Amino acid sequence: MAAKRSITYIETSAKDPPMNVDKAFHELVRVIRQQIPGKSQKKKKKKAKWRGDRATSSHKLHCVIL
Repeated sequence: MAAKRSITYIETSAKDPPMNVDKAFHELVRVIRQQIPGKSQKKKKKKAKWRGDRATSSHKLHCVIL
């Protein structure tokens, strides 16, 4: 049934010894990573450029010590 619908199916068991649990996890991570857009598709954030003692963009950078 899964093959007809192009769905990945991995039979797993958490009993001793665990069967295919790691394989299922890694496959899930692989599928999720394929759906994340590449770096070229992400919006580029405007970075503040420092000139002497002040930032040159409209956003001021602040130093916070916790």
